Amino acid sequence: MSNSTRNAMTAMGVMALLAVGYVGFTFWRQSADIDSRNAAAEERAAEFVDQLAARDIDEEEEPVDLGFDDDSEFLVNRIPGDDYGRLVRRTSTGDRENVGNIRCERFHAADDNGLCLWRSGINSFKATLYDFSEGTEEEVLTWGIRLPSRARISRDGSFASYTVFAEGSGYQDVSGFVTIAELFDTSNPEERFNLFQFDHSEEDAEYFDDINSNFWGVTWGRAGEFYATWGNGEETRVIKGNFDDKTIEILDLIGSCPSLSGDGNTLVYKKLIDEEFFLVSYDLESGEETFLNETRPVDDQVEWLDDNTIGYAIHPEGFVSDETTVQPEFDTWSLTLDGSEPELFLPNSDSPVNYQETSF
Repeated sequence: MSNSTRNAMTAMGVMALLAVGYVGFTFWRQSADIDSRNAAAEERAAEFVDQLAARDIDEEEEPVDLGFDDDSEFLVNRIPGDDYGRLVRRTSTGDRENVGNIRCERFHAADDNGLCLWRSGINSFKATLYDFSEGTEEEVLTWGIRLPSRARISRDGSFASYTVFAEGSGYQDVSGFVTIAELFDTSNPEERFNLFQFDHSEEDAEYFDDINSNFWGVTWGRAGEFYATWGNGEETRVIKGNFDDKTIEILDLIGSCPSLSGDGNTLVYKKLIDEEFFLVSYDLESGEETFLNETRPVDDQVEWLDDNTIGYAIHPEGFVSDETTVQPEFDTWSLTLDGSEPELFLPNSDSPVNYQETSF
């Protein structure tokens, strides 16, 4: 064997060892990074849930019949005090009345089904599925050190989804949080699906196979269709999927936390501009995107109060939250898509739900 051949083979061996070492280092670095981020998340979340432990809540009361009708509007009470977190009904006079003893961090309902995200202990939360027509409830899942973020029920009550923070606590820091979004059929809540389990095309692999990507903020359409958010720390996109087919596809829409109107024609979602979120609407037929007449930043997934009006929560003017805040305050506002000014819907509340029959 000549010296040149021997040298070439040696060089190839060194390159192979370097390649293997690089791959190993890459996986180690990713693993270490994930471990570090999860440890930081657990520390932050533990501080948060320790504050919740001070709340004296009777969880034993039987669920109540919400009495759904076309004018039923429900919210989560955010008046600091003993009733903080309690589910309330907005009356025709714009006041509030308590609904049983249901308490939630996030709530959504449709067609006599409700999904409530709440704490089950000092360091854990739970997702509870209610059947208000039967007066029953079923604990879907209990998780530790994960903060509730979003909850949605499809308009026909057939499907549900929730999003929780596994790390971090704000969508503005896109590169600094990890979310878990799961979807399920309400008739079989034990079988839940993470969007990473859904199929996608080869051309979308660059998005959905990204190890740094997350999913959150699901909204339901007809017959198991849904929209949601995909993000990878650098950008966010609205995606479309089908629960029955277990498929997802990326859309050319830059935004997050979409919400589909009752007639199925319009999406409203958030756009991140100068580190603040602002609301836009998107006409699914014409492809026209329009900034809504809300000049304040909104970090919420809006709810449709009718086919032309949305509801959303923002902090009251002057409210400042820090690590000592036990009961953060929100106000719910409404906004029509015709260019009118926002109106205060119910002070000290969030998670608005308007029960209405599917119109598409």
